[in-house]
Amino acid sequence: MQPSDIACLVVLGVASDRAVSSSDVTQIAQALAPRDWQPTADMICLTVERAVGAKMLAFSSSNGTAEPTFQTTEQGRERMGTLLRLPITASTGGFMRTCVRVKLTYLRHLPAHERVGIGAALVRLYQSEFGLPQADGRDLSSTAPIGRHDQRHPMRQAGPLVA
Repeated sequence: MQPSDIACLVVLGVASDRAVSSSDVTQIAQALAPRDWQPTADMICLTVERAVGAKMLAFSSSNGTAEPTFQTTEQGRERMGTLLRLPITASTGGFMRTCVRVKLTYLRHLPAHERVGIGAALVRLYQSEFGLPQADGRDLSSTAPIGRHDQRHPMRQAGPLVA
């Protein structure tokens, strides 16, 4: 994922549930990963303009303010799915943490069977970023109670998320 992918995913995700303005998106985006990512209003406006041009967003009726509002279109929802499926580039630091937070925020837009695999991969990425302890060479991302590690669990079968 690239920084522009994160901005696009946030814009499309915020606008997927209701009509929003660019300032609404900016406020939400800045709250997602406050220590690692503070997109400017200009960055969000540029992303909105590109998404409107690509027909991923459509302007909607005014929400009672002077600022125009928009919502995600079907093309935008398809793009969200594509962005959610992109691997997060192996790195450390703020960008990787921002990618994980944004993906977790909008993961609900994927079918359940995909959410399980991507969620498990995000857990493994989180573990590796923070050097969490491993038990007997196994990771600790199982949803089973502590001490139980069933390799047949669907979360264990997820493919790698890191490129």
